[in-house]
Amino acid sequence: MNDLKSMSSDDLRTLRSQIDAELKKREAREKQEARKKILEIANTHGINIADLAGKERQYRNPANQWETWNGRGRKPRWVKEWLEKGHSLEELEVS
Repeated sequence: MNDLKSMSSDDLRTLRSQIDAELKKREAREKQEARKKILEIANTHGINIADLAGKERQYRNPANQWETWNGRGRKPRWVKEWLEKGHSLEELEVS
């Protein structure tokens, strides 16, 4: 290993850029390997990756089609009232 204290500033900057470049290559390779493993596991179990990736749920007020809720934050009054009537949240889900 190089003795860092004896290296010039230019040599240290060069070394740092080489290290950064190598780390970037390794991280890219590790991500690709992880993607491959994820796809293999999903395919083995019959899971469609597109169904898992960022599909946000959306709920619509049956009394007013312009009122929607994405499931985050406080439930709107119309959702609370719907659930109090014994209905399920899934019934409000927009496909």
